[in-house]
Amino acid sequence: MNRLIDTKSGEIMFEVAGEQIKLALFDVDGTLLGSSHTVSPRVREALHKLVARGVMVGLATGRALFAVQSFLSELPINGPTLTFSGAHIWDPERKVVHFSRSLSGDVVRSVLEIIRRDRSLHMELYTTEDYFVAEESPLIAVHCEYGLSRPSRASFESLLGNSGSPILKIECLGPAEGVRSVRDALQVSGIPVALGLAYGARHPDLAFLNITDVSANRTNALNALSEKTGLTPRETMAFGDAESDLPVLLWAGHGVAMGNAPEHVRNAVRFIAPSVDEDGIAAYLEGLGL
Repeated sequence: MNRLIDTKSGEIMFEVAGEQIKLALFDVDGTLLGSSHTVSPRVREALHKLVARGVMVGLATGRALFAVQSFLSELPINGPTLTFSGAHIWDPERKVVHFSRSLSGDVVRSVLEIIRRDRSLHMELYTTEDYFVAEESPLIAVHCEYGLSRPSRASFESLLGNSGSPILKIECLGPAEGVRSVRDALQVSGIPVALGLAYGARHPDLAFLNITDVSANRTNALNALSEKTGLTPRETMAFGDAESDLPVLLWAGHGVAMGNAPEHVRNAVRFIAPSVDEDGIAAYLEGLGL
């Protein structure tokens, strides 16, 4: 049974299948943002209605924290926001960091060595404040279509020597087959990293591989968040469309795959929303009685 209920205190809550939902987490690309690269008015209204019902709204994305600032200011994001594929959780309401993990210099060097085997691939290093490339690439312009400003140019070795700027994420971008090959090579390499693979909502032939410290996977980040805040999986709803979103969808008590998600992602979860270009988030929540 899905319903809105008034407690004795007068607080309004959103209840799904008998569980009070306190936090709703949303992936960005392919979930909030479709082929138009905008959040539709219908989806915006659905998020505002969630907040009005007492549900915290947060993001769970491979994007960097600085790359979601526009969403934090334009949308009713008042809950913990997981960025860098789980390497960093920022709480915009309380102005606190719940979780943060960076990559060691040796790990970064080992990962870059594998990526560099395929010259068609593009590499970026991310700190909390900026992201960097070592050389120009046509793929920079493609990545900027997803709302990023242009990256800074710097020698990767100089970044690794700067102890004041820890690297939270490496991103490998390029033709999907090549990026998947890098993922497969890293999986058998023994290098202690966590991997998150996603595809461009506007460029399905391209893949994005987010590479973070092995302890910075999304499941660990959510478990740390639960320990710090008391939020439980059963009190959490999550929406996502990519293979990299599966840890969040499976951790949450109510994980929802978008209709545009790959078949194996849709098959892994219990609940499916319409596609992002059909305002899937709003349609699903409306179906629950929001």
